[in-house]
Amino acid sequence: MIVTEALEHAENAMVVGHSLGGLTVPLVQAHLHVYLCAYVPKPGYSLSERGPEAFGVGFADSVLRD
Repeated sequence: MIVTEALEHAENAMVVGHSLGGLTVPLVQAHLHVYLCAYVPKPGYSLSERGPEAFGVGFADSVLRD
């Protein structure tokens, strides 16, 4: 994946995913993961497995995960 290759020698990297970039964020090993107006994936489920509810809520509602 191009993101992991770009960060191969980086220390303390921060990965920011915007919109559908939120699907990439959890796949990258980094010091900090940020979802900026991004889709927050549900662990263990693909986007197609989530169905219409994946985008039904919209970006107006926020999710904060530690």
